Amino acid sequence: MAAFARLAVRWVIPGVLAVGALACQTHRGVDDPPGGAEETDSGETPGTADAGDGGGSGGSIPERPSDAGAPVAVDAGPTPAHDAGPQPAPTQPTLRVEVRDETAGALAPAKLVLVALDAGSNVPRIEFISPSGSDIALPRGRYRATVARGFEYTRHTATVDLESTLTARLDVSLRRVVDTTGYLSGDFHVHTNGSFDSTDPADYKAAAASAEGLEILVSTEHDNIVDLRPGVADAGVGAWVNAIMGDEVSTGYGHFNAFPLALDRTARQNGAIQWYQKTAPTLFAHARRSYPQAIWQVNHPRMGMVGGYFNAAGYNAQTGVASNSSGWSDDFDTLEVVNGNGWREFENQIRADWFSFLNRGKRVTATGNSDSHFAARHAVGYPRNYVVSSTDDPRAANESEFIANVRAGRVVVSGGIFVTASMGGATPGALFTPSGTSPSIHVKAQAAPWVSVTKIEIYANGQRVAERTLAAPGGAPPVVRFDDDIPLAFTRDTWVVAIATGTGTLDPVAAGAKPFGFTNAIYVDVNANGRFDAPLP
Repeated sequence: MAAFARLAVRWVIPGVLAVGALACQTHRGVDDPPGGAEETDSGETPGTADAGDGGGSGGSIPERPSDAGAPVAVDAGPTPAHDAGPQPAPTQPTLRVEVRDETAGALAPAKLVLVALDAGSNVPRIEFISPSGSDIALPRGRYRATVARGFEYTRHTATVDLESTLTARLDVSLRRVVDTTGYLSGDFHVHTNGSFDSTDPADYKAAAASAEGLEILVSTEHDNIVDLRPGVADAGVGAWVNAIMGDEVSTGYGHFNAFPLALDRTARQNGAIQWYQKTAPTLFAHARRSYPQAIWQVNHPRMGMVGGYFNAAGYNAQTGVASNSSGWSDDFDTLEVVNGNGWREFENQIRADWFSFLNRGKRVTATGNSDSHFAARHAVGYPRNYVVSSTDDPRAANESEFIANVRAGRVVVSGGIFVTASMGGATPGALFTPSGTSPSIHVKAQAAPWVSVTKIEIYANGQRVAERTLAAPGGAPPVVRFDDDIPLAFTRDTWVVAIATGTGTLDPVAAGAKPFGFTNAIYVDVNANGRFDAPLP
């Protein structure tokens, strides 16, 4: 649990606030006056929970093993003063925070966002709350506190008063409302101080991942392999997070993630894939030979600097041809279509890139990852990938199954909205043979009440073929925002993708982040020949 204690006050987010998340239970002060009163997100009448955090028609979902699980040994930190005999009176205000998973009925890690309400800095301060609770030393004043635990939970917002008291307490209960049974959430692009451009220790990153409700953390240091599992253990979050080793191969013509990889402490950079003096085709072939089991992912393909492979190769989504043919290979498994807060890049260019491969019969899996270098600035798990899994417990995850499902496209990407789709029982990554040319796609979009969902779109062979605009609900939004069939009509084999979006941002939990979610492709075999015939050569 060292990560929570040692780094509890280390990070402050500069600039804009982050996204909100997660609703409410009790908040009480230790001294008189109490530590603070609950308030709504709009700062309305104290004593009320966040508007829209009641769970709506979705209600609570069945308990998942990943939250309940077996008891986990947790370092409770130093012995409290009342157990250690007389202690000096505190000289700096301290906020005690404990967060309970209402569904699992146990304490859990969480994220705390604090904003000073009095004169002075209003820059948010981020804390990752230990599963055993955390003590936060703060300057005197009043604070707006938002407690969150990722996209699947309600959120809690309260006012904390440390102006007239030296000790206050925030006891919060969060409810898991979004049903993601049968999926594990993973971030496939994360950095720690194993990279030259990050200072986050492994245990701190693991603590952040658990606080964000993320279940699978893939280490992708620049040209270096790092095992994050010791950091997970040190942070005491093994009941919530598992880790896979990878490597961000950082060339002069693009960045690529390979995972899972094996750690070899006797080899250069722990066995990282060597790219020096290799063109992209040569590198890709070398990686395939060296690690045949690994996913090969193109990261941020349109990055303006050296990390943008599609820019460097001159790839044209309209023609499907790269102008730098000697520096081009399409032998990759996944494409990072959303990197961090890059929804605009997705809409402006990278969506067309992804669709161009699907239209030519290349079954590339779309992924969304945080590329988080500093957990308190760039939220780990925004966005994240929900991968089909035979277990909901990250401790029991089968790495081979997980990787196979990523490769097969059994993945939906979430930036706050969890959207699933099926056609005749076929889900993303699968081939569906309809009985006629007018099949329907069933789409279900879920979101915690604090997340906006306003539109559902269906894309087929690269064209938008259906749209549903969702009316703003009166009162608290339901968890299930859309759950219906959308009729379609095809004359030839067609791939289909569902996209859900919302308005506003996820502030203050993920700074400036757009709410969205989308599926990978379902392949419709209209001519019933047992395969998908791509619309373009």
